[in-house]
Amino acid sequence: MAGWVALIAALVGAMAGTLSTYLTLRPKLTLELEYAYDRTLRDKRIDAYQRLFYVTRHFPRFYLEDERPTGSDLRQCRQELHDWYFNRDAGGMFLTAAAKRSFLELQNHIAGLAFVDGRPRDDGGDQISPEEGDQLIALGRRLRHQLVADIGSANTARISGTRPGPPLDPPRSILRARQD
Repeated sequence: MAGWVALIAALVGAMAGTLSTYLTLRPKLTLELEYAYDRTLRDKRIDAYQRLFYVTRHFPRFYLEDERPTGSDLRQCRQELHDWYFNRDAGGMFLTAAAKRSFLELQNHIAGLAFVDGRPRDDGGDQISPEEGDQLIALGRRLRHQLVADIGSANTARISGTRPGPPLDPPRSILRARQD
């Protein structure tokens, strides 16, 4: 009888140990897998966002009077953005929902300035208006800030998810006086 009690106690102990190991190890392994996935995604996103950030050079902090883009320039910018989105590295696949919205708003605005009824706008090589330039700059700035927020590069170390502060305005001394 004592042998049966010892055997049952050993079986119950083994089952309890197995259950305990399963219940503690499973969440840990799940967390480690999620961490590895997040880290891989973040690394790929950083690479893709660096390339997109470079493309946004066409939308600087401000345009000087003779630097505003023409319709031809805008079509070229639109194509660069399109190529980034659908390139072999699939940059567009790594955009967060907020970054994708900012990206598409910029693309749509460029298309509205550069095309009419699906055809290139005939602007005779004229630059866009200062107001249209301001809108492009604002949309480019919004996209860049979202990219920075998504990867956390403007965050204080070990604090994630905070949005960078507002950008500084360009110096008024170099901008053309605008009448409101």
